[in-house]
Amino acid sequence: LINNAGFGYSGLFLDSSIKNYREMLNVNVFSLTELTHLFLCDMVKKGNGGIINISSLASFQSLPYFTVYSSSKAYVTSFTLGLYEEYRNKGIRVLGVCPGYTKTNFNKRATIKNESSAKGYVMSSETVVDQSLKAFATGKYLIINGTINTITKYFMRLLPQGIALKISKSVIKKGLKKGNW
Repeated sequence: LINNAGFGYSGLFLDSSIKNYREMLNVNVFSLTELTHLFLCDMVKKGNGGIINISSLASFQSLPYFTVYSSSKAYVTSFTLGLYEEYRNKGIRVLGVCPGYTKTNFNKRATIKNESSAKGYVMSSETVVDQSLKAFATGKYLIINGTINTITKYFMRLLPQGIALKISKSVIKKGLKKGNW
């Protein structure tokens, strides 16, 4: 099972409707949970199977202007890690995939207009898929795609939370003003 559907919105929390957030949570959280529950039952009966949940680098920190999205992806990462530990000795492989900025149609839905400012950070979907399938094949339970993304995650974790939030807010706010987020 590969739970790959997801979308997000950028901007101030009140700039989007609760209907849009409900749709996002339905796709990013509830559908993923329901599909996992449905297919995991058969996997456990057979004693083998695999689940790959696509999360995000955003799952490791609250992101101003992507507040609901980063929160929904925090759920996906936490859910995936819990499932891994619960079922790893039952023949089920579980992998959480946490890419950063990836060139997909996600950007249109998130109202991200311009990818040019993220050059060097944008990964192709093919690269993310290749890295993820290799991680799955070797039995890893979590992958942060891309060296820059891995460094970013660990660097931000070293900072006090308040400082990390201010840095994230500043970077994203500048991107919003330039029409890049």
